[in-house]
Amino acid sequence: ERIEAMTLGLPGEHQRTNAAVALRLLEAIDDDQTLGLRVGADAMRAGIAEVRWPGRLESFTLGGCRVLIDAAHNAAGARALAAYLLATAPSGVTLVFGAMQDKAVTEMLSALAPVVVSIVCTTAPNPRAMTADELVLLASSLGLRAEAIPDPVSAVGHACATGGLVVVAGSIFLIGPVREWLARDI
Repeated sequence: ERIEAMTLGLPGEHQRTNAAVALRLLEAIDDDQTLGLRVGADAMRAGIAEVRWPGRLESFTLGGCRVLIDAAHNAAGARALAAYLLATAPSGVTLVFGAMQDKAVTEMLSALAPVVVSIVCTTAPNPRAMTADELVLLASSLGLRAEAIPDPVSAVGHACATGGLVVVAGSIFLIGPVREWLARDI
């Protein structure tokens, strides 16, 4: 059974490619008699359908506000997130964004710009993080309407007040504590 006919547990078109790679590796393991491991077609289908990846296109509700978190901590991740958002939220999103100084932040923001209505820049809790103010300068230079709220939780709360879909992205160090805060009542 090929990926096109399978139910995928992870959202996003890019996950079809990832699932195809995983499926092929599982098939190779299953076919290799010397390994002594049997995976089986049912287990493969279940694994592809039931997989969960916290912090990757993961959705929460905060007082009526839909919050989507996705690490998107490099240019490729930002492009994948942007493609997903173009398909699912074509009217745009409010982005809460924090990133590390050693990442390709300009490329990340450039990839996300077409789907962003406004951006709330925040400081991820890590010594390598760019400050919210530094991110505002960069985002503004790209033509994005940006504001700085250094505290990530406050930034998400503020973004939710604007209405519409809120997306938190840019760093694993950002989405980790935000996810923990969002999941506290689940």
